[in-house]
Amino acid sequence: FVTSVLKDRLQQIWVGTPAGLLQYDRTTKRFNSFLPSAYSNFAGIEDYVNGLVPGPDGSVYFGAKSELFNIRKSGNNHELRAIPLPDEVEGNSMRTIVKDDLGRIYVILRYSIYEYDPAANAFHPVIKIEDQKKLLARGFYLSSFYIDPGGNHWVGTCSGLEFYRKKPGRAKPDPRDPVTYYHQPTDTNSLRNQNILCIAQDRYLNIW
Repeated sequence: FVTSVLKDRLQQIWVGTPAGLLQYDRTTKRFNSFLPSAYSNFAGIEDYVNGLVPGPDGSVYFGAKSELFNIRKSGNNHELRAIPLPDEVEGNSMRTIVKDDLGRIYVILRYSIYEYDPAANAFHPVIKIEDQKKLLARGFYLSSFYIDPGGNHWVGTCSGLEFYRKKPGRAKPDPRDPVTYYHQPTDTNSLRNQNILCIAQDRYLNIW
């Protein structure tokens, strides 16, 4: 099955699958295949592609288990490189990657979230494992992420939707103080399911 689809600024179509990354060739009407395991720094990494986002330089970023990858056009070929994640992610596998309206790239792991800075090739923690101890106790894991124009964080999990409000005078929300929205069987205006797959906002500022 297909996990993600992206069209880059060169109009190339990229497709993420559990068996690697595919790039659609409009000339031959066929797919070129790229396997993360062939470029990984880790033995036993899977070829399951989790998320695709465009890079600021026209390249494409995608995730596969415990590494971030970058692929770019180079002449008639493509160059693919692995970008190791911070050390704490051992056993903390990647769920997806997203890009916000300001072009910032976020790596969503099972238990933490990092912002990736392509220029510095550095990761900055947004939500760390130690911030989630209470949630981890109930089998919690992360699944999606969105930052709204007000700087508030919306975090999708397998146990509801977490909202982290950015308070006046602070650069970022406090990751230890979320408001949690759950599915309530007796409330038709609550979440319809506890498992949040993706989050977006429309031009009218409605959260979906």
